[in-house]
Amino acid sequence: MRELESAFLRARSEWDGRFGGLARSRERWRQAALAMALANLALAAALGWLAAQSRVVPYVVEVDRLGQPLAVGPAEALVAPEERLVRAELARYLRDLRTVVADPEAQRELLRRAYDRTRGQALEALNRHFRDENPFRLAQSERRSVQLESLLPLSQATWQAQWREQRPGRPAERLQGLLTVEIDPPKRAEILIDNPLGLYVTEIAWTPLLGSPPDGPMPASTPAPEQPTPAPSEEGSP
Repeated sequence: MRELESAFLRARSEWDGRFGGLARSRERWRQAALAMALANLALAAALGWLAAQSRVVPYVVEVDRLGQPLAVGPAEALVAPEERLVRAELARYLRDLRTVVADPEAQRELLRRAYDRTRGQALEALNRHFRDENPFRLAQSERRSVQLESLLPLSQATWQAQWREQRPGRPAERLQGLLTVEIDPPKRAEILIDNPLGLYVTEIAWTPLLGSPPDGPMPASTPAPEQPTPAPSEEGSP
């Protein structure tokens, strides 16, 4: 009897030693495969996140009079743009906003550039203004050119502008406006090309100066709704 029990125990021990080891080895491989799969998923998620984070690193290239490069290096971020750069951007903004040309495509491009630099309360103010004065309708009977006379900073964020608008066959009209701006440095390449300073007009109002022909003052801006009216179209006002 003892011999049978001993034989049974030896057989059981042999079974456990062989097949139990295989079972334990299979379990370890299964755990290792699961860990590798989780690591691959985490790596794929990290790579996807990095790919979605578009970053632009501008470089400055110094050239000589013949166009040969002298020095190349990454541009350092500015704490605040120089005043002359802000003045140039605001001058361009006002010309885009108030110019009326005969070519509908050119007029649409002017309005697109102006609207791309407009945010907040100023956006709704422009929408209200263009509902009454659609430049595509004006272009059917007149043209309007804009000449900036002065741009003076009243504070770090608010500028006072004076400009002259000329229509063929009509006296020139002088206007004065206030613009509040904010700087939001661009983080995408397409914005960097079109608006390198990241300058946006957040509030705007203008009115004719005394002695100028009446053309309707620009009402002061009010808070914009959640879904602002789009820019004026060629077919009609928004």
